[in-house]
Amino acid sequence: MNMFLLLVMAGCISQEIPFKEYDISLQVVDSKEGVTHYATILYEWFGEGDLRYPMYPIDETSFDGNTLTSWLPWVEQGEGEGLAVYIWEDVNSDGVLCSLDDGEERTGLVILDESEFVADIEIELTHQCLGFELMYSQIQNEEE
Repeated sequence: MNMFLLLVMAGCISQEIPFKEYDISLQVVDSKEGVTHYATILYEWFGEGDLRYPMYPIDETSFDGNTLTSWLPWVEQGEGEGLAVYIWEDVNSDGVLCSLDDGEERTGLVILDESEFVADIEIELTHQCLGFELMYSQIQNEEE
């Protein structure tokens, strides 16, 4: 019996999880002066069946100014489908997207080619105060 438990535990412990590192550089077009930008990399789709939904966050970072050079997020392979990057600008430096006192923070979303591990992205922040789920649904509606 003890040997059986040992084999079961050893099988669970040695599971290998495949990750891939992406190298993402971002240039925000027409950025406001002196703002901090927040970037999130997301799975475009996550889950299965009735529990499948869009825009699952994987990693996030922030950067001052309009350029982020060489962000290196690790993405677990086989967990989700597609990749996207969402950006928003924090004009009042409160770390909150569009808090009650500020509706001027712009957002943008770009769908990535997940087979490209190096991405140099130019992104325009086209909407105000939209979270990534709503921005993604608008992009999908525009494509249809």
